[in-house]
Amino acid sequence: MKKLLIGALISTVVSTTIYAKECPTTNERIGFGVMGVLQGTILGGPVGAFWALATIAYADGYDKECTEKKSLEIKETPETKPVKEKKIVTNEATVENNENVDEKLNSIKAIDESANQIANFQTIQNFVNFDYDSFKVKKVNKEVSYQKLEKAQKILIEGHTDTKGTNEYNFALGLKRANSVRDLLVEHNITKSKLEVVSFGETSPISTKDSENRRVDLKITYK
Repeated sequence: MKKLLIGALISTVVSTTIYAKECPTTNERIGFGVMGVLQGTILGGPVGAFWALATIAYADGYDKECTEKKSLEIKETPETKPVKEKKIVTNEATVENNENVDEKLNSIKAIDESANQIANFQTIQNFVNFDYDSFKVKKVNKEVSYQKLEKAQKILIEGHTDTKGTNEYNFALGLKRANSVRDLLVEHNITKSKLEVVSFGETSPISTKDSENRRVDLKITYK
């Protein structure tokens, strides 16, 4: 009898140790309960009944504990973790943004180019005035630095006349006046290849006074 009791106790300790290491399956828990009932039957009496009930309760307790444990494991798995909402940028939106950036860059570039042109461009109006029907340079009305003019990239010399005479004659006279100023600039060591002449004749008056319209203007473009 003692051997049987000792065997039952050893069996119980071993099975309990196994259960302590991992959660048993349903069949294993049933087997554990059956084994406890058999052990209780062998023990007999109140002790045996208590032993059987305790074994069944123990197995049932493991069932609940393992269920809670698995529930926690499921909650902690990467698949069940909440996924943060991501903002998805479509190709269409990206293209639109790129187009907006390109438009802004082109606009800024145009402004910069315009500013550079203004900064590097100079007009000298009425640089020289002429007597009626004359293309002889008597004096220069505007003080200029010929050294600075030499640094220019291009100098456009515009010849103008009053409204007396025919259009053809005035265009020819305007060209003669422009050439006279070109010769003057060359005498002051301005490179001739930088100089360009053009005649507007009587088409671009700036005043109601003929004396002010008989003139040469300079349009200077710097590097």
